[in-house]
Amino acid sequence: MQIITSELNGGSIACRLIPSVLILPLVLGWFINQGLRANYYSTAVGISIIAMLLSIIYILLLWRCVKYVNKINDHRRKSEEALGKSQERLMQQAALLDLAYEAIFVRDANSSITYWNKAAEEMYGWTMAEAAGIVSHTLLQTQILESCSEQTDIDTTLLKTGNWQGKLIHTCKDGKRITVESRQVLICDSLGKPTGFLEVNRDITERKRAEQERDRFFSLSIDLLCTAGVDGYFKHLNPAFEKTLGYTQKELLSLPILDFIHEKDRAKTRAEMENLAKGGSTLNFENRYRCKDGSYKWLVWNSVTDPESGLRYAVAHDITERKQIEQMIREQTEELRVSRERLEFLIRGAEVGVWYCNFPLDKIIWNEQCKAHFGLSPDAEVNFDLFYQLLHPDDREFTRQAIEYSVNNAAGYDVDYRTVAPDGRVRWIRAIGKTFFDATGEPHRFDGITIDISDRKLAQEEIRQLNETLEERVKQRTVQLEAANKELESFSYSVSHDLRAPLRHIAGFTDLLQKRLGSTELDETSRRYLSIITETTKQAGKLIDDLLTFSRMGRTEMRYTIVDMNQLVQEVQRNLESEIRKSQVRLTIELLPQVQGDPSMLRLVVHNLLENALKYTRTRTLAEINVGSSTNNEQVVFFVRDNGIGFDMRYVHKMFGVFQRLHSDPQFEGTGVGLANVQRIIHRHGGHVWSEGELDQGATFYFTLPTGI
Repeated sequence: MQIITSELNGGSIACRLIPSVLILPLVLGWFINQGLRANYYSTAVGISIIAMLLSIIYILLLWRCVKYVNKINDHRRKSEEALGKSQERLMQQAALLDLAYEAIFVRDANSSITYWNKAAEEMYGWTMAEAAGIVSHTLLQTQILESCSEQTDIDTTLLKTGNWQGKLIHTCKDGKRITVESRQVLICDSLGKPTGFLEVNRDITERKRAEQERDRFFSLSIDLLCTAGVDGYFKHLNPAFEKTLGYTQKELLSLPILDFIHEKDRAKTRAEMENLAKGGSTLNFENRYRCKDGSYKWLVWNSVTDPESGLRYAVAHDITERKQIEQMIREQTEELRVSRERLEFLIRGAEVGVWYCNFPLDKIIWNEQCKAHFGLSPDAEVNFDLFYQLLHPDDREFTRQAIEYSVNNAAGYDVDYRTVAPDGRVRWIRAIGKTFFDATGEPHRFDGITIDISDRKLAQEEIRQLNETLEERVKQRTVQLEAANKELESFSYSVSHDLRAPLRHIAGFTDLLQKRLGSTELDETSRRYLSIITETTKQAGKLIDDLLTFSRMGRTEMRYTIVDMNQLVQEVQRNLESEIRKSQVRLTIELLPQVQGDPSMLRLVVHNLLENALKYTRTRTLAEINVGSSTNNEQVVFFVRDNGIGFDMRYVHKMFGVFQRLHSDPQFEGTGVGLANVQRIIHRHGGHVWSEGELDQGATFYFTLPTGI
């Protein structure tokens, strides 16, 4: 069956003979059979007819087959001649392909290599014999680097479009990987049936490396690199543009270049672009470009036009910081000029002498005022020898030592000395100077100023003499005040002590009188008089006690020791326990620090302040008293706070005065000496006291003790 269906010559002849051999006998047999049935002829005649017809048919078939065979032979002869010529042309083409620099090879429909030119052997390392019959993609480990087609499958693209172009990565026989630029086309037979592929590859590895280095330089450059067209638009920009100006590449490429230029620079930029269009070049051209945030950057440009492409190649450098520095230098130069003018004006107005001296210290330059300080004329020539000659003999040596010390130790120079002018006049001069050094650390110059301080020296001498007289007078006055103070304190103590005896007599006799009249019927007025006498006597006694304490606080010697304020407050709390329970007071005592002071005096301070708080919170349903402190670097601040009746801050200045009371209500008893005593004690400890309050809102009393006590 395979022989019959073959596309070779035998199969073709069989296809022509079989229909005739099979079908014609059947047809003739049918016609003869019909003739026999109709009795047109006998059986023998029918067989003869069949034999004759078959002979004719086979002769015709034989003639047709011979004709077809001759045609085939003729076609084969022509094909062989054409093939010979084709082979000759192919040999010539192969010879030409071997001369090509590109690697050229042919792949059959299965991508197996059928032809491999000399350039392919040199490029990849395999000979034609080694490469033939191997699938090229497998042999070369083909990887697509980039493609001109949207499709990345090469053979699929070739079968669909007939050609493919792109860049590939191939692996050579020695393992080296190269980049090639590939062009491939589809090969078809005369009937249009695909029979293979032709591939032409050019090694662009070095070119690709150069392009990568160029692109790397283009991308990594801190300068702004670009190309622009004659239409005034950017064509290609490196990332430095985005980093410097803040715009994206798309934004920069979509607008004319002049849109980004500062309006004051557009005219000169347009003129420069016209110059480039005429074939000129740009060197160190400066203009301002707008950034995306609205600010402007100064750029300096170098540019040239390529006549062939019509593109302008340019490089720019951001000089904004340099421009800012230049502007700052201009401003500072102007400020320096103004300052110098003002300084010269001040020097003239203040009569300040100025001197300059470069190293070595042999020549010296004085201004006119400095020469006047030494009694010289404005045109006098000066040097260091003359300078030392004009100094007072007693001041020369230490002045010389001060200059040497300033030079050798890079120290300041500030001395007072006397000058003796040629006319004999003596002046006191203050000289202030400094040694300046160069970059190597060597002394470079010694400059300074002179000021005439003769009047100040004279005034200081007068003040010194006056101070000596004043100190003596102060000592005398201090002795007098100390004596008067002692006498006053002694007097106060004596008066207070001597008043106690009459008061005791009054209190005693008043008590006896009340007992004597106890059985006698007295009217209400008489009993009220006796009660007033008794209370007044007690109050006078309390006042005398407070005065004695107040007087004693000024005379008692201080006994410093470390005082635990927590323990001291607790002791006072125990002494006032009955008053606290009676008034239903909620007393809060915070953790207090230790201080140095006189324990008995500080106990009296706390006692007076707590007693004062208890007194003025009696009217409260729930009295609250808080004792606390705070500390800073210089002192400790203690406070006693209550929610009592408070006071008017307009009268706070009377709070700590002797016999001063801000509340005259009889229910708030007191002599007006307790807070004065607190102030005296705290002052003796080096601290101070104050109070804050508001009517019906409570009060707070503060006192401080220095941390260094």
